[in-house]
Amino acid sequence: MRRNVCRWAFWVLAFVLIAPISEARDNKGRFVVVIDPGHGGKDSGAKGRNSLEKNIVLDVALQTGARIKALNPNIIVHYTRDDDTFIGLKQRAVFANNKKADLFVSIHANSHKTSSPHGAETFVLGLHRTQDNLSVAMKENSAILYEKDYTVTYQGFDPNQSESYVIFNFIQNKHLEQSIALADIIQDGLVSTGLFNRGVKQDGFLVLREVAMPSVLIELGFISNRENENYMRSKKGSQELSNKIAKAIVEYEEKLSERSSKETNSETVKASNEKTSSDAIYYRIQVLADKRKLSPNHFKGYTEVVRSYKEGDFYKYTLYNTKDLEEAKRLQKELKGKYKDCFIVGFDGNDNKVGSYY
Repeated sequence: MRRNVCRWAFWVLAFVLIAPISEARDNKGRFVVVIDPGHGGKDSGAKGRNSLEKNIVLDVALQTGARIKALNPNIIVHYTRDDDTFIGLKQRAVFANNKKADLFVSIHANSHKTSSPHGAETFVLGLHRTQDNLSVAMKENSAILYEKDYTVTYQGFDPNQSESYVIFNFIQNKHLEQSIALADIIQDGLVSTGLFNRGVKQDGFLVLREVAMPSVLIELGFISNRENENYMRSKKGSQELSNKIAKAIVEYEEKLSERSSKETNSETVKASNEKTSSDAIYYRIQVLADKRKLSPNHFKGYTEVVRSYKEGDFYKYTLYNTKDLEEAKRLQKELKGKYKDCFIVGFDGNDNKVGSYY
């Protein structure tokens, strides 16, 4: 066994060190997310009293994609599976790489031999720090046992042997910083639903190792815990979880766009040597995104407070304009009756977008 593990480690390490990873994107500048519902088909994943992991995560994944597109139609969403189909771990990664994705988000539900553990946790690729972390990775990686010729595909890797995970000591994840940034936002959202915070962690997940982009693996909760299981499988729970994940992804994309925009603006300011007055932040409530340029009359009752800005192919429409964030929150609350997905957007004194607030 040890000889097989060493041979597997050698070839994987060689692949990691010499294989070129293309950073080229061909999605016309649009941000691409691959959502990966874990397990599927003959691989049911963890089993609860009244549900299967594969069904819970598929439901949350599909709702997450729909919410992303509602919040930001300019983001492209792909699913590794959108029905009850079995897909190998490597196939999922290859799919994301072929789509030239900017993010890979794998969704799972945790389990334990006892019913007491509960709560949400989010993982990025890395070396396990505790036996509990290793147990989670072993459970998720064991999906390869359903694959034909898995010993050949994964060069002798055995998900149930701790020695197999030695390779993760050597792998340098060039996307670790971005992955952790996304994981932090997702975890904050999940625990805001009331789930116990189990934190952001690192471990050796095969599906994350194979993707050439920032990536995270989410454990929504414990299907072995009755309260967590009931929450995840309920309409309210699945909607809340998918909403939080979607908002986190949109926020992550917004921050990347802001950083890119700020860097561009900074260079422009240096070149023109013009002094800007962008200290003040003005808050507006974004209510709609559309490829069409709409008349203010489209927003009946708000024609005097409509403003629009353009991002990519979309015109984005906002209502009101205030320097007081608390007032913006009050206005957002009022508007939710008509625009349930509305959120707050900040602009500087030069009308440059500086952030989104939910």
